[in-house]
Amino acid sequence: MKIAPEMKKEIYRFRLCSLKEDYSHYENAVTQMKKSKEDSLKKQFSDIKTMMLKKWPNAKYIGYFQAHTNTYAPVEKLKELHNEILKKEPDLEKYLHLYIGAEEFIKNKKRWCLWLKNATPAEMRKSKILTQKVEAVREFRLSSSAKTTNGYAKVPHLFAQITQPDDVDYLIVPRVSSERRYYVPIGFLNSNSISSDAVQIIPNANLFHFGVLTSLVHMAWMRTVAGRLKSDYRYSKEIVYNTFPWCIPSEVQKAKIEKTAQAILDARAKYPESSLADLYDETFMPIELRKAHQANDRAVMEAYGFAKDMTESEIVAELFKMYEKLVEGK
Repeated sequence: MKIAPEMKKEIYRFRLCSLKEDYSHYENAVTQMKKSKEDSLKKQFSDIKTMMLKKWPNAKYIGYFQAHTNTYAPVEKLKELHNEILKKEPDLEKYLHLYIGAEEFIKNKKRWCLWLKNATPAEMRKSKILTQKVEAVREFRLSSSAKTTNGYAKVPHLFAQITQPDDVDYLIVPRVSSERRYYVPIGFLNSNSISSDAVQIIPNANLFHFGVLTSLVHMAWMRTVAGRLKSDYRYSKEIVYNTFPWCIPSEVQKAKIEKTAQAILDARAKYPESSLADLYDETFMPIELRKAHQANDRAVMEAYGFAKDMTESEIVAELFKMYEKLVEGK
């Protein structure tokens, strides 16, 4: 359940798509149109149509509202809503959780949700805030033209899709990351943080898993097999993670990877005011973080039996050989 439905009317954004062009070709142009919330829908439609007619003068267009925008607002507004809830009903603090997607994780943005999976009916009915919000969600789902959404009206206090593991910490991988980053930023989150569908999560992951996944070996595989959103990497569990051939390290090699993986986390921790977007900008990446990654790359390469001077192309070629053996083994 989302905590900012009252922002819905203020932050609608109008999208326009050509009926003659594939959406991916112009999504970037549309999303970069930064419209203030004071713009009327008519003005937004007119402005974007004018822009797109320059490129596709003979195309027809269809306008639509972007889905799932009702939880977005300026950080200060979200803080205000968060604090307002706690001021009115301090007991609700146990239900307010950080809600983490790719944007929040990489850019260190704050967003909250009401996570009511373990809330009892008595607790929800006792709370005026929860009663209002749960009833609003129920009405919204019932009013939808989608039968699936109608069905979720039976559980209005729950998210429609729940992939969050109970009481389990996890590794988080953004589904989309800039191609300008040499390493896709990944990291650990505790079970109190609720993940959105904009990320992939790996429950019960440890330092060894983190070390391998953040290494050059995995990044080379990802850059080769991952899909693209515009030109950015789109990380898929089916295409990237589930097909990735893992090494079988010795105890010594595993311990070395765990050590170098921890060094990456330690290097990040030296810059608490910097987001992962800051730290993994190739121009501004701190030298100690880069060295930690390079040491981790060497440790993982050793566990795979790869030479230190192998190129990415050579690494991928060897990984595909490993993948072919895995497939043949099935």
